[in-house]
Amino acid sequence: MVFRPERYPKNWKEIRASILARAENRCERCRAPNRALIARGCERHADTYMLEDGKVFHADTGEALGIARGSEYEAGSFVRVVLTVAHLDHVEANNDLSNLQALCQRCHLRHDAKDNARRRKENAATAGGQQALPLEVPRG
Repeated sequence: MVFRPERYPKNWKEIRASILARAENRCERCRAPNRALIARGCERHADTYMLEDGKVFHADTGEALGIARGSEYEAGSFVRVVLTVAHLDHVEANNDLSNLQALCQRCHLRHDAKDNARRRKENAATAGGQQALPLEVPRG
């Protein structure tokens, strides 16, 4: 999702900074450190990531799995972790700290997958001139 400043409160930078500090500058799901260059695993190492020092972690839980040499680890891609702040209830106006979580790109996309699919479907229908049907048909 593209950041749209008009959707966020004026103190969003401070809110974001407090969420990242609470998370110790790591994804609150997979524990990937902000701005680290990581290898995302594939094949037999799917659902893992490896830091530059060889430490390997589970990509969903952040559980430490051990250490691997680069030549032993099947990397699918190398990415720079960028922490974002997710609204757990998908309501951008709800900026209560308990509703916000620091997530890496992968975890944020997974968290928002169903909501994003719904929005794409609604946008495609609107672009095609369709309107959403009411939940109940009025009877008269």
